Amino acid sequence: MSDFLYKKQDLNNLKAAFSDYIDSPNITEPQFFLVGQGVLRFLENWMGKCIDYHENETKEESFVYVPDEVHFYILDFVEDLILDLEERIRENKDDTYWREEYGASLEYMQDAYNQLEAKKPI
Repeated sequence: MSDFLYKKQDLNNLKAAFSDYIDSPNITEPQFFLVGQGVLRFLENWMGKCIDYHENETKEESFVYVPDEVHFYILDFVEDLILDLEERIRENKDDTYWREEYGASLEYMQDAYNQLEAKKPI
């Protein structure tokens, strides 16, 4: 069993990817909203514990060791969001506004996914 090092920038990337797409239970599938909030809360809480434990750490230097099962769950979740966005873009091919909105969200989501997928176990 291995861990993956997540830093504050990883949390910020996920927040950016989730911000317009799954930030409200009124406009998002409940399972996407709840899992997304859980992922963010997990990382925020454990990074907060890092700051508490390492008194010299700043918020921007915070980190958390994520177990491999959790890391791969997050990757699968983000990949599901990417597939959902791609489907929404196909469904809205004639609606320029939504196609562009979903396209922008897709770019953030793919960036977050690529950065997390590139992580190596420690």
